[in-house]
Amino acid sequence: MITHPDETKDIDAMDDPVQQIAAKLHAMGPVVKGRGVGDPPGSKMQFGDVILPNIFIAAHLIEKECYAAVSWEAALRVYAKPKIFASKVYKPTFGHWGPILTTMDRPEHPKYRAVVQQGFTPKALEKYKDKIISPVLERRFNDLKPKGRADLIRDLTAHYAYDITSTITGFPEEDKLYIAYLFEHAHQVNTDPEGAAKANAEIKAYAQKKINERRADPRDDVITMMINSKVDGEPLNDEHLVGLTTNLMIAGIDTVFKQSSSIIYLLLAHPDQFDLLKADRSLIPQFVEEAMRYQGLGNVQARQATEDTELVGVHIPKDAVVFTMHGITHRDPCRWANPDELNLLREQKQHMLFSSGAHTCLGKDVARAALAGLIEHLIDDFPNLRFDPDYPTPRITGWTLRAPLSVPVIWDV
Repeated sequence: MITHPDETKDIDAMDDPVQQIAAKLHAMGPVVKGRGVGDPPGSKMQFGDVILPNIFIAAHLIEKECYAAVSWEAALRVYAKPKIFASKVYKPTFGHWGPILTTMDRPEHPKYRAVVQQGFTPKALEKYKDKIISPVLERRFNDLKPKGRADLIRDLTAHYAYDITSTITGFPEEDKLYIAYLFEHAHQVNTDPEGAAKANAEIKAYAQKKINERRADPRDDVITMMINSKVDGEPLNDEHLVGLTTNLMIAGIDTVFKQSSSIIYLLLAHPDQFDLLKADRSLIPQFVEEAMRYQGLGNVQARQATEDTELVGVHIPKDAVVFTMHGITHRDPCRWANPDELNLLREQKQHMLFSSGAHTCLGKDVARAALAGLIEHLIDDFPNLRFDPDYPTPRITGWTLRAPLSVPVIWDV
């Protein structure tokens, strides 16, 4: 069953959650002070009358206070100063996987990022496009094309995202459901700590098993590449290999799966935009960028202040958690004209879906290629694609990782 990692019943009841919440937060200022609430305290965060889920940061760290970098300028400054706004904030929740890029700061982070980056060079990207992304999309669409009807989340995006990421990284297709189950439970550190601990132990054991297999049987994948790499002249130990392998697994699958699900929904909910792409395929990259700005999957990132500091005029005390919420920042009217409109023809400006600064997503161009390829196949293989009238109109739901859970469609055969 495809679900969200957070409980968002109140948010999902809103007509347009991102627009409504963004309007409230931007009205409070570029940086907004809040605090942890919920049961346990800190499992949710409150800014004014806005209450949002917190699944990525240990609840006790925000129980007394926290901050939201709402404006583009504020969020950009957070990412531009990794020495002051540190990624160590993730260690209580993600540290059990071992050393992962998400939790690392200098001097450790650039050394291990350089190792993983070898698997995401321009040359590697071209190989992935030709040998992995294109064949995966062709196979998945060929299976569905004669049917004329499908739920494109259940029958397409939940599969092709794993197919691409697992092949690049080095996981077998038959483990797909098991991995999805583990990561769904691993996120529940604040609401189900025992279940999360069990899932995280299994994730580490699974990653270690795959590393052992690659040592015995090297292949052309990222796990093998990391095994053969060195940091400070020494091979990576198992602790680092497990952490980095786990990091790649969740980052790649979630990004492509959730964002491609939202892109399908947006194309069908905005047929004027879809028609523009059908008439001019060269606009597809622009639509991908605009879709990621308008309805990006990642609404919550965080950093922790290493010293007393100031963020666009607001005092941030040492050890305070500062949240960046990309969905909110992407509706900043000071950066985008009419930010609540989906418009692929708007002036193209950098967004933050893939973060910014030292922790910019290494797989961003793989994700872009997968999303663009998906749209090409939707146009070519599913003529007259439309929502299935026998089902309620789908919606994008959730908050931390926003996406539709189901998109039933029909097309002409």
